Amino acid sequence: MRFLFALLAVVALALPSAAFAGDEASGDPASDFTLKSLAGDNVTLGDHLGKDVIVLSFWATWCGPCLKEMPKLVAMQNELADKGVKIFWVSVDDAKDEAKINGIAKRFKVPAEQVLFDFERKVVSTYHKRGVPPYTVVIGKDGTKILEKLGYTEGDEKKIHEKVLAAL
Repeated sequence: MRFLFALLAVVALALPSAAFAGDEASGDPASDFTLKSLAGDNVTLGDHLGKDVIVLSFWATWCGPCLKEMPKLVAMQNELADKGVKIFWVSVDDAKDEAKINGIAKRFKVPAEQVLFDFERKVVSTYHKRGVPPYTVVIGKDGTKILEKLGYTEGDEKKIHEKVLAAL
C-alpha cells in the first residue's frame, strides 16, 4: 500500500510539468498588451504582429529554471533577429525588484528594450492561469499562439527554436 501511495505521489508531482512540456498551442489569438520596458519605453505587442515571430518568455529573478533558459533565448534572439524574430522577456517580479531585473538583464546581455515589466501580473495571467514562470509562448506572424510551454528543462530551447523557424 505504501508503494502504491509513493507511486501515486511521484506521478502527481510529475504531471504538471509533463502535461505542459512542449504542448502545442490552441491556435488562439495572442492577447495584445502594452508594458513598460527596462529601457523606459512602452512596448505594445500589436506593433509586432504581422511582421515578427514573437517569443514571450515570462520569468522572474528568483526562478532558477528561468535563469537557465535566458541565455539560450538570448542566443536564439541574436541568431534570428535579422530574420524577423523578436523575443520579449516579461518579468513577473515586484516593482521593488527592478534593480535585480536590470542586473540580470545586463549579466545575460538581454536588450533593455526587450525586457518588459508585468509588475501587476496582468499579462501573465491572461496567457496562463497559474502565472508561474518560466512560461514561454511562441506567436506566429498572424498573431496566433503556436507553442505554449510551462517550465524549462535543458533542451527545451530546441523545440522553441524549431517552432520559431517553422513560423518564419
